[in-house]
Amino acid sequence: ALYPGVSFMTEDLPVMHQLVLTGNSYVLARRDGVLIDGRQYGPSRQIFDAALQRDRAQLRRPSEQRELTSEQALAHEHAVGNMVNHPPVGMSPNVTAVPLDVWDGEGDELTTSDLLACTVPFRPPAAGSPSKQTIVLVATRAMCDEELLLDYKLRPEGPLEAWYVPASGQAADA
Repeated sequence: ALYPGVSFMTEDLPVMHQLVLTGNSYVLARRDGVLIDGRQYGPSRQIFDAALQRDRAQLRRPSEQRELTSEQALAHEHAVGNMVNHPPVGMSPNVTAVPLDVWDGEGDELTTSDLLACTVPFRPPAAGSPSKQTIVLVATRAMCDEELLLDYKLRPEGPLEAWYVPASGQAADA
């Protein structure tokens, strides 16, 4: 599964805080400081739509791929990472979050497919930086017809929701 949404760099935090961070439970942090906003409505969706439109305009791909709408991008069968729940009491996580960085020219079949259209950077990437930064959820064991469960690894010193309990069977985080 891919974690869809807008990727923000650490230096974007002041803007992100004003626009989408407060009360947003769909923000996932990578170890390198990149934040992914997976909320698909409100200001988060407006930023996603604008960034996707910007990125589509810059693509050197066939016109049918440039016409991909945000609804189509977010409806991709693998763009469901933002819907994965934290394991309830007595259950263990069965996926782990792994950062994925893709540079232009690297893996053209991947960068020109619609698969990564569900993730866009907040600002155009700088020269020498990845063109896409997201998170993929990778199964930690063989599964069949199971709900995907990710340890959210919330900090105990932060404000925690009543439903949150630390997961049993810790997995590596992004």
